[in-house]
Amino acid sequence: MRQAKNEEMVSFFPKKQAMIVFLIVTLLLLIGTGMSVTIVLNTYYKLSAEWSLAILMVLSLLFSFINFKVTRGSFSCANLLKYYTVLLVLIGIPAVLLQDTFAKQLFCLFNLAVLIATFFLVKSKIYHAYIQHQFDLINDIKEAQAIIEKEINRGRSRQ
Repeated sequence: MRQAKNEEMVSFFPKKQAMIVFLIVTLLLLIGTGMSVTIVLNTYYKLSAEWSLAILMVLSLLFSFINFKVTRGSFSCANLLKYYTVLLVLIGIPAVLLQDTFAKQLFCLFNLAVLIATFFLVKSKIYHAYIQHQFDLINDIKEAQAIIEKEINRGRSRQ
């Protein structure tokens, strides 16, 4: 822990509520991505299971990379997640109308509910507080590394 410029203590771990919201967003986006890929591939396209799995894996890896950047305090990646969620909602809305059974419509509606909840969580102040904490933490770590490197170089120059 160190004192920030405004004399506020920056701890290693974010507040519990912010961490929980981040984990919920991550879980809901993974669920929403999987359900959206299933809906899109079964409603709009008729692809084999291998292609469906490949597309799901690529999207999951892309999401994981972006989410990792969020854990490093990237506000632009958090905005990217927000737009990604909106894109999934926009893709899923017509799918509700194209389903032929009530169970499939219910599945699509549940997916939309998950994605809309995720959108509002990503926009929340708590989620942004988590990102700000991570941003400050990473900057503090970089500052500490620079100070350590400076001391090491000073010690080497004396020898």
